[in-house]
Amino acid sequence: MSDRVLAVLADARAEAEASNGPVAREVGGLHFRVAPSGARNGFRYRLDTGDGGEVWLVKQSADARQWNLFASVKSFALLRHHYAGVKERLLERQAQLEATVLDARPNRVDFACDLDAPGFEPEPECFIQPPWTRVRSYHPGDGSREGERVEVHRLARRVNGIMIGRMPGRQLCVYDKRADSLLKRKLYWPVVWGLDLAQHRDPVWRVEVRAARDEIKRRWRVRSFRELESRLLDVVLSSLAKVRYVIPSFRDSNASRWPTHPLWEAAERYMRDAIEAHAFAPAPSRNDLPTPRLIKLDEFRRQLIGLAAGYGVLAGLTEEQAGDLPGLVAATIRDYARDRPGALEDKLAHARARYGVIG
Repeated sequence: MSDRVLAVLADARAEAEASNGPVAREVGGLHFRVAPSGARNGFRYRLDTGDGGEVWLVKQSADARQWNLFASVKSFALLRHHYAGVKERLLERQAQLEATVLDARPNRVDFACDLDAPGFEPEPECFIQPPWTRVRSYHPGDGSREGERVEVHRLARRVNGIMIGRMPGRQLCVYDKRADSLLKRKLYWPVVWGLDLAQHRDPVWRVEVRAARDEIKRRWRVRSFRELESRLLDVVLSSLAKVRYVIPSFRDSNASRWPTHPLWEAAERYMRDAIEAHAFAPAPSRNDLPTPRLIKLDEFRRQLIGLAAGYGVLAGLTEEQAGDLPGLVAATIRDYARDRPGALEDKLAHARARYGVIG
């Protein structure tokens, strides 16, 4: 990267450390937040271009022969712009950041499908791995690095997610994406599914294959995006074949012969069809989805009204005086700005650093 951009990042990092929070910056028309900390492997700076963009890791180096840049694309960006559109956006971002890129390699790929399967609940015992796979229960923080990891998540005594494997190798996940989208306020997913979550209370199960550096580079010899595109189907189908979800049979003690569950067969079929048909093809950007900015704006609007109502009651307003509530709130903000010169500007600046690039 250019010395000019590195100087901007250095100044932003120092300011972020001093304020103990991200600060907003703009370079080449690209708006982003710079975090007060970097990342492992020598990345000094962490840039976030918003929920509709990416997280960039940058090293303090102008040597173009080094791997100085790392980009992690957000899910909403892929959902809205698709794979081909995201690749073009990454090239645009590199130009905006004044980066000289001699080579680029994929570091990780995730591929998933969402299944509406009423009545289904994953059972950890129904996952079958090859006999040479070392399987053990995983407890966060135990420091173990041996064998495959099996992590089971429960909510109200119900299994809502199972993750098998570990990074930077291969992981296979089955989890309730409906619950996940509500928890993380990713409310664009119901629009994608065409579901009203107020009416549809059953889980939407996501089957997700994740392949990171050790899996795609060492096992599949993937060192370019072209190689990734040509081998992704093999990567995905291999993962789904090595770890299967089955229907137990009490007539056969050999679990490897148990029949594959219809949900697993459906996931394999949908992923195969998607990769073969259109996974890498250019497609128009989706503009029908509620953006993270609109979702957050609606969330704050509802909180603002609820807080204002509580404030009004504590200030002595009755239901008959509800029309006076907007004036009471406005007067409170005006009095705050008058009594604390510059405080409102500081709060807006802090909010802009946090939400200004939400996307």
